[in-house]
Amino acid sequence: MVALPAQLLTRKLREARHAFAERHRARRRQYQPGLRTLITTGKTLLDPDRAPSTTLGAVFHEINAHALQGAGERCEAVHE
Repeated sequence: MVALPAQLLTRKLREARHAFAERHRARRRQYQPGLRTLITTGKTLLDPDRAPSTTLGAVFHEINAHALQGAGERCEAVHE
């Protein structure tokens, strides 16, 4: 009599963990492309080997501003 509720509880816990893990993986897949773009941009902007006289225009030439804007929008949309 006691074994059945314990087995049911174990199964429900396993199902809940699986559902949570699947949602977590789906979120990561949504974030990954945008996050990679944002990290690359941050590294480009903070590169210690970059000359202090580098202009913002030169940096924009190195990075894809359109991709950066899209990455920010994707991350914001998924975060909401």
